[in-house]
Amino acid sequence: MTNDEPWVAPSTTVLPSVAAARAFRLKYLERLVGPVLWQMLHSLEASIGFLANADARIRRAAICVIGMEWRPPPGSEFTALCERMALEDPDLDVRCAALGELGHLYMGTDDVRIGRLLAGIVRDEAQPNCCRLAAYLALFLLRGLVPPLLPLDPKRAELPVRIPEDVDWSFVDSFFIEGREPTPARRRIDEAILEHAPEPMRTAMRLFMRGCDAYDLGLYDQCVEFLTRSIGVRRSPLAYLRRGGAYVKMGRFDEAIADFTSAIELMPFSARAYRSRSVAYRLKGLRDLAQADEEKAIELEEADQGTRDG
Repeated sequence: MTNDEPWVAPSTTVLPSVAAARAFRLKYLERLVGPVLWQMLHSLEASIGFLANADARIRRAAICVIGMEWRPPPGSEFTALCERMALEDPDLDVRCAALGELGHLYMGTDDVRIGRLLAGIVRDEAQPNCCRLAAYLALFLLRGLVPPLLPLDPKRAELPVRIPEDVDWSFVDSFFIEGREPTPARRRIDEAILEHAPEPMRTAMRLFMRGCDAYDLGLYDQCVEFLTRSIGVRRSPLAYLRRGGAYVKMGRFDEAIADFTSAIELMPFSARAYRSRSVAYRLKGLRDLAQADEEKAIELEEADQGTRDG
C-alpha cells in the first residue's frame, strides 16, 4: 500500500456518469488499500468488519465502499458506526470521510438530529478545520443542496471555502432552530457559495429556488415551469417533491403521483416522499395505495426514531 495518494471526497468528485464515477473510485481505492478492496466488495458484513481495522486507510476505504456499493438506509448499524467514527476516530481523513457519508446517508431528509450534530461540529472552534469543513458540506447534502466543491486534499490544498470566513452562518444556525420539522427547507445561498457549484448544477439550483419562490406565492403554474426546467438540467428529489406538491394544489393528481414516485426512486428512505404520495393517492380515491404509503412512511420514521433512541 502507499500513503501518498490524496484523499478524494466521494461526494464532490465531478465525473460524467455514475458508472465512470464508480470506476474512478474503485481505481483510487485499490491504489489505497490493494487487494483488501475486493474483500470489502464481497458483502456488506465484510465491509463493516473493516471499519475496526487498525489501518486508517482501510477504515476510510470501508466507509467509501459501504456508501458506494451497499447504500445502507438511515437507522442501520452502519449509520451508528459512521456517527461514532465522525466524532471519535483518531484519523482526520477517516473522520472527514465519515462526516461526508452522513451527508449522503441522510441526503435530502433535513434530519433534525443529524443536522444538529453536523452544525455543532461546524460551530465548534476546537474541532480541526478539515472536519468542520466536511461537516459544513454535509449540511448542504442533508438539505438536498449541491455543496461547494472540495479540493483533492482538504488538509493541504487551498480550500474554496475557508472556515470561518466563507461559511454562511445563518445557514448553519438554521439547523438549531427549535421545533424545526425534519423536512427539506429552502434557504437563500450566498452567490459566493453558489459559484463553487459546477455547471449545470448551478443552473438547476437557481431554477429550483425560483420555483420555490413561485410556490410560496401560490403561483403554481410558474412553479411547475421553473421546476420542470430545473429537473431537465438535474434530476433532484427535492425538485420532484416540490413540483409534485404544486400538482396537488392544481388538482393534477396523476402528475403529482408520478413526481412523488420519482422522488422515492432517488430518495428511497424519505418518509416525507411516501407521505406526500399517500396524500395524492388519497385525493385520487386510491385508498389502499394511500394506506400502504402511509404505513411505509411510519415505518421509516420509526426506524429513524429507533436510531435516535439508541
